Amino acid sequence: MKKSSRFTALDVLRALAIFGMGWSGMVPYKTLPAWMYHAQLPPPSRAFNDHVFGITWVDLVFPFFLFAMGASIPIAISRRLEKGDGVKTTILGVLWRGALLAAFALLGQQLRPYVISSQNVLPIPVLLLSLWGLILLVGIFVRYPDSWPKNRVICLQVASWIGALVTISLIHYPDGTGFNNQRNDIILMVLANVAVSGSLIWLWTRNRHWLRLVVFLAVLTIFLTRHLHGIGEQIWNFDPLNFLRKDHWPGYFDFDHWKMNQYVPIVYHFAYHKYLLIVLPGTFCGDLIAPLMNSSTLEPGGHEEWTQKQWLAISVLGIGLSLVAVCTLLAREVTLCGVLFVVLGIALLKLTQGPQTPTERAVQALCQWGIAFLLVGILAEPIGGGIRKDEATLSYFLITSGLAFTFLCGLIAVTGPLKVKLTLLAESGQNPIFAYIAITNAVPTVFGLTFVWQAIDQTNIDPWSRLALAFLRNIFVLYLAALLTRKRIFLRA
Repeated sequence: MKKSSRFTALDVLRALAIFGMGWSGMVPYKTLPAWMYHAQLPPPSRAFNDHVFGITWVDLVFPFFLFAMGASIPIAISRRLEKGDGVKTTILGVLWRGALLAAFALLGQQLRPYVISSQNVLPIPVLLLSLWGLILLVGIFVRYPDSWPKNRVICLQVASWIGALVTISLIHYPDGTGFNNQRNDIILMVLANVAVSGSLIWLWTRNRHWLRLVVFLAVLTIFLTRHLHGIGEQIWNFDPLNFLRKDHWPGYFDFDHWKMNQYVPIVYHFAYHKYLLIVLPGTFCGDLIAPLMNSSTLEPGGHEEWTQKQWLAISVLGIGLSLVAVCTLLAREVTLCGVLFVVLGIALLKLTQGPQTPTERAVQALCQWGIAFLLVGILAEPIGGGIRKDEATLSYFLITSGLAFTFLCGLIAVTGPLKVKLTLLAESGQNPIFAYIAITNAVPTVFGLTFVWQAIDQTNIDPWSRLALAFLRNIFVLYLAALLTRKRIFLRA
């Protein structure tokens, strides 16, 4: 049977998460209802308030992306092992990927137009500088064609690195500083950390699921005890750079004297690894869908398989659970949310009874995992005062993981047995780093140079129309990422 190199539903989930991140970042600042913003950044002031509990749709996009990353880990690493790469080679590849993502987080943030300048209307020199930085980033991280001579590729990468470092060293930022290690893209830095730790944990536990559950519980315990005196607090606050500081043993450098605190990249903090509470459940999902990487398993047929009506109901319930959670938890109707989780969960489990095909068995297992996480998450909701993204509470990790499981079930039904073509999302989801840099670096630069944004800002249009324009800008991002995917142009970070 013909092997498939992609799992369409997972690509669609990743693309929807990227689209959500981009769209939420372009929402008019303080003129729309609270459900259009992060729950802890309510309008009209948008001031951070950690006493506000609940989640909105905006609070789901990053966990869904993390879950998709976790689900991709077993697929990607298993493929490398099947090709003959040894464990040591695979580990080196994992570490190299993490280093690239960390470098991307640092360089990309330093070259972002609204970081270079704090003005609302960006000057042309800033836009041109940002465009130059975008070209350099692509030169560093693009996956060059295999047919190109190795020497040419090395020369282009080295020249791009030198160009990026020289450019950043010459930039004078609005806060009066030059390069600063604190100026990095926190989302990409988190991804760099959990991509490494999640992959290494999966390699260690790939044949021992019970051990991965133990690791999950260990991370959960460290998270819960991070403010209590004990080993959990020590692990949470551990800083590997302390081994280099002069006032710590063994101590080699006087960080303050040489101003190394400004220049040494801060690429690790255990706080980043709290998101393993989403990535590790994603790896269990990846273990279930990896065997489905065969084009024939997603095709319906045979009198014993589930009916189209069943698949339609699974898609509605699987995707609809996210809407139920957002509506009830934003309104702080926790009891109602728990009741709906139970009722809809039982309905979903009934729909997935009697699986016959590999897809049906995988979907049944995914639903079981999802319902379990949702129910435990709603029971844990009172811990920390309620569900909250910032500072995240335990229920946030558990409930968003459960929703990612069920949401993916719905997407599997839509893209597989129901045969709904989501080509744009599937293709853009294969190129997530390009889509991300398009949102943060390319779109502001391109629209600024064509004076589109200036013209829009000068017009007196209502906030909902601005929201619609932001929606169209993100559709443009998806088309750009999909086009590059068709051309086999990828960013390798």
